Amino acid sequence: MVLAHRGAARRHNDWLDESDQIRETSARYGRSMYFAQVLEHGLANTIVTARLAARTRPVAWSRTEWEGIIDGLFEVHFEKTMGQLLMTLRTLVNVSTKLERLLYEALKTRNHLAHSFFRIRSNEGMSWNGRDAMIAELDAYTDLFIEADRLLEDALRPLREPLGITDEALAEAFREMYPDVDED
Repeated sequence: MVLAHRGAARRHNDWLDESDQIRETSARYGRSMYFAQVLEHGLANTIVTARLAARTRPVAWSRTEWEGIIDGLFEVHFEKTMGQLLMTLRTLVNVSTKLERLLYEALKTRNHLAHSFFRIRSNEGMSWNGRDAMIAELDAYTDLFIEADRLLEDALRPLREPLGITDEALAEAFREMYPDVDED
């Protein structure tokens, strides 16, 4: 489910006041980092699914044992950095050159956001036009993360479907976990 985030940054005379624009800049930063983390989670999902697809489930394993294996795999991979996840992914899954390039661009962008975005943009953050430019840049980063996650999900589908993790099964699990959330 992708949240709408488009729309040109508003001109300074459209903002109620400067603090609204500053809040919007921070909100767009937060949304962009959120989608970077969604992508990181998608990388962990892909790695865990690839590892599970490579295993043969002995008949003797109980559901509890199987869930313990899955939880253990996620725990290990959630502790890794995005760069480490990408290196692991390369050893397990053949992805297209386009997706690989996009994932490494997303990594570079994520690291820029986490470590230097506001430091580098400190001057721009002091003016209306600068903040508008920052908002537009953050929206472009969000688009990058969403597109990389979409392509990663497409690459994951052939790994997960033989395990019974179909689009329908995922939708049903979502409805069970979040009965009060509209899927629209």
